[in-house]
Amino acid sequence: MARTLTEAPVSLDYAHYNLVKPQDWTWPHFTPREMACPHCGKLKVEPDMMDRLEAARLIYGAAIVLASAYRCPVHNAAIGGAKDSAHTRGTAVDPKDPETGIARRKLIAAFFSAGFEGFGMGAHKFHFDVDPLGFRAWHYGA
Repeated sequence: MARTLTEAPVSLDYAHYNLVKPQDWTWPHFTPREMACPHCGKLKVEPDMMDRLEAARLIYGAAIVLASAYRCPVHNAAIGGAKDSAHTRGTAVDPKDPETGIARRKLIAAFFSAGFEGFGMGAHKFHFDVDPLGFRAWHYGA
């Protein structure tokens, strides 16, 4: 979906990821399926977050495998996600841990360089978001 810099991005919101039209999906390193809720297939993403995710992938220079992206409220509650999770608004992703110190540091740096502001880290998991809450960081329990 081509847009100008002055045009406000509109959420992509689909009842199921297989309804996404190819011309509406401009992020070559990520598929609608991997961004959708694993529980129901619903897809909701903010183009700004997707642009930043694509930028993080290019900065990182290798595949970024996601453990989680959009979550419908039912799925989010079932897995114990925060009640007002950025995942339910399509503004967050949880990349899988690359499991080596150098790759981990490079991944975190890529997300910050791409403009992600929310950062959570736990044992073998990360969270990055572009929520309006701005810069913040937290640690998940063990």
